[in-house]
Amino acid sequence: MSPTATKENAGTLAAIADADGTLAIIAMDQRNTLRRMFTAVGVEATIDDLRQAKIDVAQHLTPHATGILLDPDFGVPAVRDSGALATGCGLLVAAEPSDRGTFNGEPRTHRIPEQNATWVRDMGGHAVKYLVMMNPARTIGAGEPDLTAETLQVVRDVVEDCRAVGIPSVIENLIYALPGSEPMTPQQREDAIVESAALLTELNPDLLKLEYPGSAAGCQRLSNVLTVPWAVLS
Repeated sequence: MSPTATKENAGTLAAIADADGTLAIIAMDQRNTLRRMFTAVGVEATIDDLRQAKIDVAQHLTPHATGILLDPDFGVPAVRDSGALATGCGLLVAAEPSDRGTFNGEPRTHRIPEQNATWVRDMGGHAVKYLVMMNPARTIGAGEPDLTAETLQVVRDVVEDCRAVGIPSVIENLIYALPGSEPMTPQQREDAIVESAALLTELNPDLLKLEYPGSAAGCQRLSNVLTVPWAVLS
């Protein structure tokens, strides 16, 4: 697929779904995580190793998938240049910064303006995936930034940008434990996932990618608050 390739109905989830609307997407946008996976088996991965791993996954699995999620650093160039992406398989591109920064040990969301929907479309992408980390249970200390509000504003900007360009926005949220606090109980974790989802659905992304809340009852809570399509992280 060339960098300028388009796909029918690219402005909707049809670009990364099958004819019945089913999503079967391979997540292969790992960068530092993939390096650590190599290290865990005694291999110090080179850039060529990372590129080849993504090519191999794309070559063997994209004929059976509706989409593949790749990073822009190694994954997209490697898979595109090798021709490993199967015809009919959509391409999602991770558009969040690889280094997201922190504030007093908490992840702080920001956006690189140049890594926008047009940038994704121009490299052949059919959808923007944007990862954020948010825990609405945090309190705001005196003089501290409102990290939840910052995150929601970034998501709002991403969704609006994607809508203007005409490609889907896929927003992924990860919950994090607050610094200095006890590990979250299963109920606290479920609450944080559901409460974050309720805030994010109001911004009307095309798809939310959420952590498993721990139970079928937790999934039902998500279903009750969400007004947009959603998927559970594998």
